Amino acid sequence: ILVWASKNGKFGFAKMSVGRDKLVVVKVNKSANYVGSADFDLVPPAERNTIPYQTDEQIEHNKQRFVYEDSLRHAYVATFHKGNKFVEGSRGNHASIEGLLLRYPGAKSDYLLSTISKKDLRDCPLNVLLDHFENTGEIASQEEAQYILCPRVSNELLTPWRSVLTKAEDLNTFRGDPEGLAEWVRRNIQTEEAWNPQSLCMSPAGVYNARLADKHSRDIFYVAAARSLGIKARLDEVTEKVQYLKDGTWQDVVFEQEAGEPAVMRQGLLRTTYEESAHIENPKYYSHFSISKVVNGGLQLLNYPEENSDWAGLLREGQTLDEGSYLLVTGTRQADGSVLAHLEFLPVFNGATTEAEMQMREPQGGVQIIGEFNSENVYSDDTEGEKTLLSTTGRGYYVLGLITPNQEPTNHALRDIAACRNELEAWGQKIVLLFKDNEEKARFTNRSEFQGMPNTVVWGVDVDGKINSEVEQAMNLTTPNRPVFLICDTFNRVVFCVQGYTIGLGEQLVSVIKKLE
Repeated sequence: ILVWASKNGKFGFAKMSVGRDKLVVVKVNKSANYVGSADFDLVPPAERNTIPYQTDEQIEHNKQRFVYEDSLRHAYVATFHKGNKFVEGSRGNHASIEGLLLRYPGAKSDYLLSTISKKDLRDCPLNVLLDHFENTGEIASQEEAQYILCPRVSNELLTPWRSVLTKAEDLNTFRGDPEGLAEWVRRNIQTEEAWNPQSLCMSPAGVYNARLADKHSRDIFYVAAARSLGIKARLDEVTEKVQYLKDGTWQDVVFEQEAGEPAVMRQGLLRTTYEESAHIENPKYYSHFSISKVVNGGLQLLNYPEENSDWAGLLREGQTLDEGSYLLVTGTRQADGSVLAHLEFLPVFNGATTEAEMQMREPQGGVQIIGEFNSENVYSDDTEGEKTLLSTTGRGYYVLGLITPNQEPTNHALRDIAACRNELEAWGQKIVLLFKDNEEKARFTNRSEFQGMPNTVVWGVDVDGKINSEVEQAMNLTTPNRPVFLICDTFNRVVFCVQGYTIGLGEQLVSVIKKLE
């Protein structure tokens, strides 16, 4: 990909194919600001086997260390308190949450705790919760809780800023006057970007005392100050625009505008069509596509919620966006970890609709046989003891997974499979998940975390490690890393294999399965 910019703001974009010894420009468009499209493949580096040789004694010793570590974790978890959803969600931070609820039982405490994230419940100290509770008036609705009482504005560390800002005399003159507060911030808070390369957030109290901050910390400060004055305010979670609520409508605050100039946002509609591909019915945001706005020559991702954000919900009918240039990125992940990506710049004009096509690139060619694996191999299941894979799966295709308990690569893979539960259950074929031995199976104490797995999953143990050995040999695996997942059939053909940490395993399985139908 070749990009360039000139002094007048024009942007060039080249779509290229790369040969062994040459670079061929296929498409160039310099007719407008930020235009053009390109396809390219993201290919991960080849995996290297860097694991040193281990003796049987070392392997056994390491297993015992895992058992001991598990026991420490379970003993710590056993100290967590039971109670309402906030206490249970706080885990090791239960003393802080109980401290608030015991001191101030009632709806306001529930409102406060409902506005913070699960992570905040687990690590927010009591003094921070008390600072925000004790320096806020009565709360009558969830909206007031979210945009006045809530101690979190963006990605900053939660701190006790409310007691400082509510007592600041120069801020208190702006109660009920969000634009006056914005003008005060313009005149009194100097911005400096050069000395904060890691984009660390200053606390709102720190910004007020120093009168100097980067722009993001200044924006957080404005929202915190507004909330301290009883003004409903937020950083929009999608665009990160500073906003306050007036007459039921969110109003933008633009600090870089001239004093007294109204912030009138010019907006248009971005709408895309999508022709369903062989394996993606409705592309999901972050997993399959993303949209970023071009801001000062850089890209600012639109942070739509991870839950329930997809093409149908965002772009089929259209999304209202501020005027400007946007980059739509789509990607199709393949079994080897590579991604077939497509990039396209799209302009959004005030009062107009931009129509585009969402392109999800498809891998060339169909499913290929990549190896052999004996479906008559024996494993031991939870109820019937030793039996063949074939007796469990029946004729046809099935998924075989070799997993390790309580390790993140396996946990990640199981969550990815659970995310595609509906598609895998509709397929109807078995998914056989095998531990290395009974000892590892006994260590799988967090099975309750994976209640959302497809009902076609069968748990078991690899008898004497024979299945693992055959998979390593048949698939030419160079490391013993788990998990390993195969799609096989009962004619002993393997059409899919992936090893180790991977992203979107469930979607990869569904993609191959649809090609088999």
